[in-house]
Amino acid sequence: MTGCADSEAMKGESSGEVRSISSIDEIRLPLDAYQPEHQKIVTFLRAQELLERDCLKRFGINRVPRSDAYYETLAASASPSLSLWLGVTSEELAGRDGYGVDPVEVLVQEDSGAPPAEQRDVLEGRIAEYSGQPVPERGCTGEAVDRLGLTGTSVAPTSVDNLGEGSLRTLANTSARSDPQMEKLNKAWNDCMNEAGYEDLRAPGPRYQRSLGESISTKEQQMALADVKCKNKLNYMGVWSAVQGRYEQQLVDKNFEVLEQRKKVVDDQIRRATQILGTGS
Repeated sequence: MTGCADSEAMKGESSGEVRSISSIDEIRLPLDAYQPEHQKIVTFLRAQELLERDCLKRFGINRVPRSDAYYETLAASASPSLSLWLGVTSEELAGRDGYGVDPVEVLVQEDSGAPPAEQRDVLEGRIAEYSGQPVPERGCTGEAVDRLGLTGTSVAPTSVDNLGEGSLRTLANTSARSDPQMEKLNKAWNDCMNEAGYEDLRAPGPRYQRSLGESISTKEQQMALADVKCKNKLNYMGVWSAVQGRYEQQLVDKNFEVLEQRKKVVDDQIRRATQILGTGS
């Protein structure tokens, strides 16, 4: 039954039909078919790190594994996230976390695995020899890239819909933002926020108000809650996904064969990554 429901949702959002949507998890868009699932991107990134760490060990270099928080955040930011344009959409999360913190801060904070400068020489192949051993021509990263099937291709799980001019999802959103239906919707959302006491916000999106480690304020929580309530009142996610879906479908139709080819390459890369994590190397 879930597959049928997803199929109907996709049909509606690619044709521009507006559905009632109350959760960001209900949104289905045409380019989703070419975006690897979040956990598969995590698997791929972890496999690359494992291969790099194993290579560095041959030179007596122990690289500290990056944290779960690092990979979860990196995978979420690998392709354009819907929250980049929709902002906060859950009353529960708004009441608890407000607008959250900038993911870039999380990546910087959690990136405990970055090696010292001299070790990067081995990782990136800047030198021919280290500790009396020959360094791979393209370093440990190049060795990992070969094992994962990234050599000789611009395709990766983190860039499957980037055909050279940026992410197709981002290109679709650029068109969607100037669509009259979206301009009308954003004005209505702005008017709703004005009535709640928040002026000239123009359109939803990330509104980070604190740094990592700072306590959340009641003011931020109240504003985020008002934000979500205005979106729900206007069926913002339903209208947004209909407009976004229409422009995404145009790009899928235009680039269908290329996208299908790139998807096959990425499926193979993820298969390799899964095997590498399963065997430990």
